Amino acid sequence: MENTEGCCGTAGQPCGFKCPLTGFQFCFNKAFVVAALILVVWNNLFAWYWHGVLLSPFYQATAALWRAPAEMKTAALNGGIALFSIMAAYIFVKGYEGRGWREGLRFGIIMTLMFFGMGLVTYATQPIPFDIILRWSLGDLISYSIGGILLTFILPKLKAC
Repeated sequence: MENTEGCCGTAGQPCGFKCPLTGFQFCFNKAFVVAALILVVWNNLFAWYWHGVLLSPFYQATAALWRAPAEMKTAALNGGIALFSIMAAYIFVKGYEGRGWREGLRFGIIMTLMFFGMGLVTYATQPIPFDIILRWSLGDLISYSIGGILLTFILPKLKAC
């Protein structure tokens, strides 16, 4: 069912989709699409550098815990980063208040705390050293803070929901 209440555009124009179960409105406006593209590109580039270059020695030291490089599921890895980025963009755009770069930093801190919680569960259930969990969290803080700050400079130029 199309929503014509004007969430993402002018009244009478279709807007994204509405979940028939929850009534949740998901808007595909310009701000969301641009934010999603920015975060997908940024987070993939950052993940390549952070994990592929900077954390590589730590992964090599714990090689028994990971798939061999030839066995890595690259499509799932990049798809997961893209999905996280798209949903993070939606969360950011939905809560965007136009208060400047500190809003981007706040977003980075919130996302880091969420992922750190997942890291604690991973640490509790898998034999991954805690220092790697902390490095993942530092990477999340850097990645999502810079991503959020980038969005605070770009979103004011776009019409947000």
